[in-house]
Amino acid sequence: MKNKTGLILGKFYPPHKGHQYLVDFARKYPGISKLYVVVDRTPNETVPQALRVRWLQEMFPDVSVLPLGDMNWQDPSEAPSEEAFWKQWRESLKNAVPGKIDYCFNSEQYGWRLAEELGATHVPVDRGRENFPISGTMMREDPFAHWDYLPNEVRPYFTKKVAIIGAEATGKSTLANRLAAYFNTVAVPEYARIYLESLAEKDQPRSTVYEDIELFADGQMASETSLTSKANRVLICDTDPITTSVWSNTLYGKVPPAVKEMADEVDYDLYLLAKADVPWVPDAHRQWENESRENRRRAFEHRISGELLARDKEFIEITGDNFEDRFIQARDAIIHHIFKGKTYADFGVKGPS
Repeated sequence: MKNKTGLILGKFYPPHKGHQYLVDFARKYPGISKLYVVVDRTPNETVPQALRVRWLQEMFPDVSVLPLGDMNWQDPSEAPSEEAFWKQWRESLKNAVPGKIDYCFNSEQYGWRLAEELGATHVPVDRGRENFPISGTMMREDPFAHWDYLPNEVRPYFTKKVAIIGAEATGKSTLANRLAAYFNTVAVPEYARIYLESLAEKDQPRSTVYEDIELFADGQMASETSLTSKANRVLICDTDPITTSVWSNTLYGKVPPAVKEMADEVDYDLYLLAKADVPWVPDAHRQWENESRENRRRAFEHRISGELLARDKEFIEITGDNFEDRFIQARDAIIHHIFKGKTYADFGVKGPS
């Protein structure tokens, strides 16, 4: 029974927990010492094959995950004959997988014929999807509705990002945290504040200098990338690279090339511009603690909106001097633009207390 080779064929489009169970089942099947997972491809895919291969490699580092190079028929009706269909698949898989295949693990009915063509034993797994009632089609059509069936490695791809942007003292951080709590997800904090507060704690308080800008942007992106895998459908980001680049240009008349490149490349699904309609709140890390601050806040806000428009980025303004009203505006914008009008109850996320 030992030293047997197993094969799983699928599109994994995208990988979901049903696939995860299938691969785990095969990995633990008695006698299996080598398992190949072959990732098929089809024309006009929205999730690239290379990305699906990478996800599976991350999920199962002890499994040989192979991309299928051939573009095979997906149904016997596409082929000149049924025999031609199975001949193509038999030769394609034997070219892709080295050596003899002993077992084929599959949850579909075609698995019996596939195993026969390869001279292997068919092992049916979760027929009818009773354990995991999910399919790749269902996941692609509405990933938010089937979020719990997405493996952690795959979730960042389907996570929507919301950037909270604006001038100083417009309640961005508080708003980001409130939105994250409401949608039962995580917020990416402003890294510049974290860095400056850390300096102050070690009795080295100072204002921002030009050399800090790239460090701030790098820290922000590292935090954002790390927290995306912890997000529940939506990631709330307190600032973005465009804001950082505008800030640098405003203070120093220049932007580090790496930050400019970041601002050109990073994108968000929704931008919420917190307008400078609320009273100024003094803070040790604010730059404009003087009588000209309101004009500067408005000018900074105008530059941000100008950058967004120049880059053809749609944004929604969060206005008014009432913080509760501003929260409701932001919440409703996310429900409309990210959740497509569905309420928090449709996805089981936390609603208002």
